[in-house]
Amino acid sequence: MKSPGPYKIGTVSRLAGISPGLLRAWERRYGLLRPGRGPGGHRLYTADDLRVLDEVRRLRGEGRSMGEIAALGREHLAGPARSESSPGPPIEPVPVLESACAELVEAALSLRAEWLNRILDGIAATYSSDVVVERVIAPVSRSIGELWEAGVCPVASEHLINSIFRHRVLKLMEAAGSSEELPTAVAACLPGEEHDLGILITSYFVTRSGIRVLYLGPSLPIQACIEACGLAKPDALLISVTTPGVLRTNRVDLIGLVGELKASVRVYLGGRAVPTSDPELEACGLRLTPANRSPSAIARRVADEIRSHAHERGTGRPVRASA
Repeated sequence: MKSPGPYKIGTVSRLAGISPGLLRAWERRYGLLRPGRGPGGHRLYTADDLRVLDEVRRLRGEGRSMGEIAALGREHLAGPARSESSPGPPIEPVPVLESACAELVEAALSLRAEWLNRILDGIAATYSSDVVVERVIAPVSRSIGELWEAGVCPVASEHLINSIFRHRVLKLMEAAGSSEELPTAVAACLPGEEHDLGILITSYFVTRSGIRVLYLGPSLPIQACIEACGLAKPDALLISVTTPGVLRTNRVDLIGLVGELKASVRVYLGGRAVPTSDPELEACGLRLTPANRSPSAIARRVADEIRSHAHERGTGRPVRASA
């Protein structure tokens, strides 16, 4: 049985699969970790800190944001207190994937593109593309975004890793294949929304679920969305927004877009800025898909609904069930 600590930050990073930079950012921003200090001033973490991190990992795997998790409080995340004489179950190293995620974050922070690609190549040689996207690319992108918000991650690091991730997800979408006979969705970001990795990941899983996706990229004007739907005659339009201000700016035009497309095209709005409920948007027929579940789970549900809608319209052939 492992000792209850204390642990240095390098040990905690290895056991939790979370980079030292992200650990320090969470400590400063959310106060969830309460390390002591050794004689030399280095951080020393306890078994309670590790239990907090274990629960944080679990909740993030469910799609919860760090803000939501932090609101639960340290005591809730740590669970019932244990005495020093009864430290609880052994603390085992996390799976290889979580350690690789921590390495990717560190590589991004130091702008080491070759290291990033070597890690990703190694993971891709061992795991399926679905695992790579869901358990590596999605959580690492989320961690990088949180580090940027905390002022820890340089803009250049965020751009580097997201550029590499975008390239790989686009290649995986191409490899997944599609057919004009399949139900079709158009995917894009709202005007002013430049962060498109989330909608790319969702589009990948929708493609894997048997839907043809026409991906049109970031910051697509509303009129261009209408024109694309007129040309492609899709069964659904998938729109992404990660910034609340962008959603506020486009709110009226978004409602107009849904009205313009009428019932022929189902319009979905997803991303970090999407609330779990918005009566005005829902009343106009917009379908909200907040990022409170895993990308693959969201995509499977959306794909099932698109297939059903396509069948009702008599378009496409719902030939494949969810992958």
